[in-house]
Amino acid sequence: MSKSDRRSDGGAPCAVLLSSLLLLSALATGACKKSEEAPAAAAPEATTEAEKLDTTLTSAPPAPQEFTIIGRMPPQWDAQDVDVMVGPGDTISWKVGNGRHGVRFPVQADCDIALATMTFDPPLDPIPGGGCQSKTTNVAGAVIVTAKVNIALSGDLPYDCVVHRTAMPGTLKPK
Repeated sequence: MSKSDRRSDGGAPCAVLLSSLLLLSALATGACKKSEEAPAAAAPEATTEAEKLDTTLTSAPPAPQEFTIIGRMPPQWDAQDVDVMVGPGDTISWKVGNGRHGVRFPVQADCDIALATMTFDPPLDPIPGGGCQSKTTNVAGAVIVTAKVNIALSGDLPYDCVVHRTAMPGTLKPK
C-alpha cells in the first residue's frame, strides 16, 4: 500500500480497537479455546490472561486520604499540597497555626454544595444573607472543623476565613 492509499482520519487506530474488541468477545464466548489435544494444564493460562485483562479494566478507587489545612498569620491557609484535591472517603481538617480563624463558604450555592457533598464536625452554621461557616478559634493546634467527603465534587469549591474573609481564600478541587 502506498502512502497515498493510507487513511489519515485515524482509521488504523480504529481497526486496532475493533480487533481488540473482537478478540475480547471471542475470549468471552469461548471461541478461542485450545484444541482438544492440548494438555489440560494449558486451559488455566487462558483464564489467567482473561483475569489479568479484567483487573486492568476494573481498577480499585484510590485509598482515602487525610488533608490538614492550617490557618496562619499573616492571613493564609497552608496545606500539604497547593491544590487540595479531594474525593469520596477523604477527610479535610482545618486547624489553627496562629491567629484567629474559621472556615466559611460565603456564597449560598457553594455552601449548598459543601453540605451536600461533605459531613462537617462540628456542623457549620448558616450565615444571615447566605452561606455557612464554622465557629472561630485562636487556640494554636486546635481543629476548627473537619469534613468527610461523601460525594465527589463536580468542580472547584471555594472557601475563605470567617475572620479574614477574601484576604484568606482557599479552594477544594475534585480528584
